[in-house]
Amino acid sequence: MSTYTLNAGESVWGYNGNKYNVIELMVTTEGVKILPKSLDWIIEVDDGSNKVRNFQSVCTPNGRKFHARFATDAFAGLGSTVDVHLLSGEEVVHTFSGLNLGTLVQPAPAWITALGLPDADNAWVATI
Repeated sequence: MSTYTLNAGESVWGYNGNKYNVIELMVTTEGVKILPKSLDWIIEVDDGSNKVRNFQSVCTPNGRKFHARFATDAFAGLGSTVDVHLLSGEEVVHTFSGLNLGTLVQPAPAWITALGLPDADNAWVATI
């Protein structure tokens, strides 16, 4: 039997030598490796009317942790209750259902906020 755990929070991500604030969702697995089923892994956040997919992702070498990055304002148009889907291509591998979006994403620690880094918001993501 496979167990999936979801953690979400504000984080820092490096791109082209610069650091940006992002939202990061991480899925950890027990009993199954995420890879090598597909290299096209996606996390999709769905409120039943709208869906948002990560703009960048990486899987750890042991295939047990999948990190997905979202723009800091990616969830602005979503309702308060969401499902988070782990997808391999278009196939749903696992769903975390009925999550409260208001409490899902943990705020960044104070030391990260104090860095004053720019946000990787939807407008910025559209330029990369």
